[in-house]
Amino acid sequence: MKRVYFAADGVTVANVAVIADGAEPAPGTMDVPDGTYVGPGMLYQDGAFVPAPIVVTGDMVDAERDRRIEAGMVYNGQRFQTRAQDRENMVGACTWALRAIMLGAEPGDYYWHGGESPFVWIAEDNSTQQFDAQTLFDLGQRMAAHKQAHIFAARALKDLDPIPPDYTADNYWPASA
Repeated sequence: MKRVYFAADGVTVANVAVIADGAEPAPGTMDVPDGTYVGPGMLYQDGAFVPAPIVVTGDMVDAERDRRIEAGMVYNGQRFQTRAQDRENMVGACTWALRAIMLGAEPGDYYWHGGESPFVWIAEDNSTQQFDAQTLFDLGQRMAAHKQAHIFAARALKDLDPIPPDYTADNYWPASA
């Protein structure tokens, strides 16, 4: 036999303990047969134990936002990493590319950086992709837009009251492409 101990509200399960058959229930408790699924945090409603509704917090939305920002994005059919260190590297590369554009680097010039081999960026699958300055700068802009879109999607979710329990569903978030 199990003894269910309720919280002060008389509905929320605070604890569950195995007891000897025939022990007198105390106030604020209920005995249930073995095999009954019940656990702390569940609610007793209409004669049954049910899971408590999920209360989604802004911190939970922020964690999902950060996970999605760092999950990568697709650019020109290729997936690129977008973790914090990847975004930091991209900022430096974009500054370099913008300088080259301002100094006259032409589209299709893969040696715009002054190196002896074409400028490449490593994709998520570890393949290298050649970039001229203009295309690299565009990738950087798209990476920034990827992050910004997720920040605003999270803001919109946090403005809802309540935040939907399925807040991790793709329909609330921008596509990574």
